[in-house]
Amino acid sequence: MAEIATWTSDHNYQHISKALLLAKRKVIKITGKEIYQTALDHYNSEDYKTDNPTEDQLRLDKLVYWFQVVLVNFAYMKNMAKDFVIWDNAGINVTWSENNRPAQQDTLQKVSESLESDGYEFLDLLIEFLNENLEHFPEFTSSVENKKLKELFINDADEFSYYFNINGSVSYFYEILDVIRRIQRSDIFNVVGPELYNKILDYQSKRIDIEKSTITVET
Repeated sequence: MAEIATWTSDHNYQHISKALLLAKRKVIKITGKEIYQTALDHYNSEDYKTDNPTEDQLRLDKLVYWFQVVLVNFAYMKNMAKDFVIWDNAGINVTWSENNRPAQQDTLQKVSESLESDGYEFLDLLIEFLNENLEHFPEFTSSVENKKLKELFINDADEFSYYFNINGSVSYFYEILDVIRRIQRSDIFNVVGPELYNKILDYQSKRIDIEKSTITVET
């Protein structure tokens, strides 16, 4: 943990174990349980970080690493509000000493925002890594969120950024998929009606297939 949480000093990392569970839940919603299990199985195997790794082992080591940095950043962000207090039978008190004072609210806010921002950027890197290695990690292709993407009128983060700037963040795009889906199924559906809506859905599924096609036709 210390190798990743480089911003900490003299920490008992057990205190963020519960926050790690919440971070895991957040990440699995995007990557799917199957690819997370692939990383976990490798982490618990004798093939993890061997002295003479094969190409496949190195790839799986990298998968574990990307999961780790994402989880640690999100976990610390979630747990920060509890980190600087002591809660016992006397009540809730802040840590105070001759050399150190509790951080002010604006400092805590900046650190929290930095951890969250880094978490999302590392999640972007994890998704990029999976997309670049789909032949080795087909579990990601069949994840629930990837399947749900085919139901939407917007293909990906870049397409969404064309209309509303999210800096092309793939992870943030996954985060707001439910909002996009809800607006599509309510506001848009109510405007265009069921018949036209179904035609648009049919067109969208064909548009995705056409854009992925690499067949060249001479006319």
